[in-house]
Amino acid sequence: MLVALAATGCALMARRRSAARNAKADEVFLNETEHRFKEVFDLSCVAMAWGDMRTRRLVRVNGPYCAFTGYSERELLDMPHEELSSSEDGVAQTVLFAPPVKRGEDSFSDEKRYVRKDGAIAWGHRTITVIRENGEPRYVFAIVEDITESKRAREQIDHMAQYDALTGLFNRAIFQMRLMQAAGEAKEKPAAVLYVDLDHFKEINDTLGHAAGDALLVQIAARLRSSVSPGDIVSRFGGDEFAILQFARSQPEESADLADRILRRLSKPFELEGQTVTVGASIGIALSGEACGQPDEMLKKADIALYAAKASGRGVHRHFECEMEERLRARQQLKADLRVALAQKQFEIEFQPIVSLRDDSVSSFEALLRWRHPTKGRISPAEFIPVAEETRDIIAIGAWVVEQACLAAASWPPHVTVAVNISPRQFGDRTLPLRVAAALGKAALNPARLTLEITESVLLHDTQANLALLRDLRALGVRIALDDFGSGYSSLAYIRQFDFDKIKIDRSFISDLVESPHSLSIVRAVMGIGRSLNLAITAEGVETALQLDAIRAEGCDEAQGFLISSSLAARDVAPFLNRFAAGAAAEIRIPPALAEAAGG
Repeated sequence: MLVALAATGCALMARRRSAARNAKADEVFLNETEHRFKEVFDLSCVAMAWGDMRTRRLVRVNGPYCAFTGYSERELLDMPHEELSSSEDGVAQTVLFAPPVKRGEDSFSDEKRYVRKDGAIAWGHRTITVIRENGEPRYVFAIVEDITESKRAREQIDHMAQYDALTGLFNRAIFQMRLMQAAGEAKEKPAAVLYVDLDHFKEINDTLGHAAGDALLVQIAARLRSSVSPGDIVSRFGGDEFAILQFARSQPEESADLADRILRRLSKPFELEGQTVTVGASIGIALSGEACGQPDEMLKKADIALYAAKASGRGVHRHFECEMEERLRARQQLKADLRVALAQKQFEIEFQPIVSLRDDSVSSFEALLRWRHPTKGRISPAEFIPVAEETRDIIAIGAWVVEQACLAAASWPPHVTVAVNISPRQFGDRTLPLRVAAALGKAALNPARLTLEITESVLLHDTQANLALLRDLRALGVRIALDDFGSGYSSLAYIRQFDFDKIKIDRSFISDLVESPHSLSIVRAVMGIGRSLNLAITAEGVETALQLDAIRAEGCDEAQGFLISSSLAARDVAPFLNRFAAGAAAEIRIPPALAEAAGG
């Protein structure tokens, strides 16, 4: 209808000029048409304006047009139309009176940004019709629809499509688009991708809440922005993962410098809701034009390098190397094999003896998990246990170990106990006490004959929840031991928080016990702690008779290590107990003092 109105106006202007040559009937028709047109123009709820292309001024505007621009009719007719234009717009878009290029463009539409009288920006969708006189543009008729709100909504949607809502950084989609562009310009403009992952962010998020976690991410984003050079791209991929696209010719030196700068800045404390928190980061780096891959694979390579950085102990950066991809592929295969190992009964339990130094008898066995892969043979626990913890397969595997250990111990003499290591990841399973109770019930084993060994890392995170879980386990009647005592930073603090039954001295102190006065002093101090708190003390990693004599002299309660025996298959436990009782010192490699005490 509005286009038709414009056409009517055009026809009206043309016919009015020739009215003197027409009949009176035509004059009446024109008067009526003009009256109707003015009535529609003035009463319309749509903004309309007439402009004179010779004077480049508006000659008529209606009320909605005034309301849209914020100016009165007189102000609009007196001012150049260009004053309504934003300085950010180009001339071609802003000028209402620009003549059309050709006859076919006498009617066209566009979107224009207006500056209202109050300084606010308004957007209008204009339908413009050019009225010609003798073939030349003479007037313009503009119909303007206020699209300010819809335009802002579209701009917001466009912004959301490009930027991370929390930090204002570019999002992953825009980063990947820029990365593709960089890949095509790699020869002229070398680039590096730095994949940044925060260390221990989850603990802060869980402890202080998600609002504090979000505030921390905003501060981290600001530090990342301040670390890069103009033209570099900083992006948040989601969670606590960030990526940087760096443009620099001196590589790998400049990417290493940037990574070091980021690690230093992120290691400094953050203030959150009146609390000071500290996080670190790990960074993987990939360079454009690497010999072992194409530039469009940079992000994948940076991710692989990040994985290697985390495996190196976190808080470091690593550049991608082709060997990393091979190691990662092997680890992924290990994960796949691990998922079927339990179902296919590839795991075994071996038992390492623990000897009481009070009466020189075998007091316990520690259950040790072993994996016999069908094609790779025996795989070291140091290799597959971290993978099982990462995939959470350790929860099912750990439950199976407890069950098998209880079943085996049920056939041993009543005074011999069994010890099972519990992974920190298993404490994430709040049904752990139920699993242990089920294993004890299935084996009909006295709970006092089961010792659960934990490391202090169990109490490093979610301390209160894990302490509650330890108390639930203690309520079953099982014993709790703190393993690898002294290897961490807070061992003394943890034995104050929970009433452990036993402490196991880390093997690192036993290995140089005879040669190192410092290790001897530490062992002596631990013995004193054990006596004062009525805790049993076990020395791990006893491999020589001199080490055994030294811990015996300090009053240690138990010894465990290759000097006594390596781990045994379940079927060999009973023969070992018999041989030990018979004093077969040469075969089971115990020192003469123990052999004599055992009746040899």
